[in-house]
Amino acid sequence: MSLLIRRFFALVLSALLILPSPVWAWGADGHEIVGAMAERLLQNSRAAQRVKQILSGRSMAQVAGWADCLKNINPELQFEYTNPGRYVDCKTFENPEDIAVLAAFVKQNHDSCFATSKSRESCHKHYHYTDLSLSQTAYQTGEFGSAAEDIVQALAASIAYLRGETVPAPFHFSSEREALYMLIHLVGDLHQPLHVAGVYLDADGQVVDPLSTFLSTGGVVPAISGTQGGNALQFEQTNLHSFWDKVSPSLKEQLLNQIQQQPHSALPSLSPEQLRLAPQTWANESLIDARKAFEGLSFGKKTNTARGDRWNVELPLKYRERVEQMQQVEISKAGYRLAVLLNSIYP
Repeated sequence: MSLLIRRFFALVLSALLILPSPVWAWGADGHEIVGAMAERLLQNSRAAQRVKQILSGRSMAQVAGWADCLKNINPELQFEYTNPGRYVDCKTFENPEDIAVLAAFVKQNHDSCFATSKSRESCHKHYHYTDLSLSQTAYQTGEFGSAAEDIVQALAASIAYLRGETVPAPFHFSSEREALYMLIHLVGDLHQPLHVAGVYLDADGQVVDPLSTFLSTGGVVPAISGTQGGNALQFEQTNLHSFWDKVSPSLKEQLLNQIQQQPHSALPSLSPEQLRLAPQTWANESLIDARKAFEGLSFGKKTNTARGDRWNVELPLKYRERVEQMQQVEISKAGYRLAVLLNSIYP
């Protein structure tokens, strides 16, 4: 670990000693902070100049939510933009020109989606996550939980496009700006552990290993359900995934303040092989973090709802503190790695 990132983490983690009890609220805060951190670390570099040109003066913090804003385009309503004004991170794109770009991206990726996807949702929605089991040792292409259009492959495709390399199906980018938007967002998503792995449960809420069950039943696993990265685990009028996505106002303020204190220092540059392996390497780290995220949780019996299977989850003592400590590290890591990634793509 470089001296720069060690100093960065030391400043971030020291804030834990002075943060007040969190009051949870959410917008696009996590992605905004990752973009702002990367921009600060890249200042005065050739990569920063190139990124600024591509984004036409918008900051990385401003555009970090673009990939989530794609979800406002509804293929069933002739790719109409829905929910205008609802999401604060999408307001910068709520103009005719940007909405046309959003709609075109969704349509192009939607139309090519179902030739490779096992899911029936538009591929761009799957770009944000992969669905590994906590029992797996690593992410492997083509193995359980992975998909041709998952977050690891989507980030790899974004990197490939920006480096002028061939982009595999089903990914389609019409411009360098689209690929950069996607890359900025996905680096953040990949460092949220529940975007990579989750617990698998049976009807009684008992944790099961989908790999061994799959093999022992000859590929039939009707009694096992994934928990959708914690979205199917509910408590206190929310769910576990949303709980992890939230960044407290005090944590956001501390991290943004610390961004301004970062000394300028030369960033390392990744080799082509390191760039190729980075998405999978980071997914493997998040798999380890996901095991920590689910440690000590207990689950009730499955209930059927209009939105699918759900389980109540009971959190262990001091779980909120665990989450915030991990958020501190993962958001900081994502910001640093986004800067290194761009510094390597645009040397």
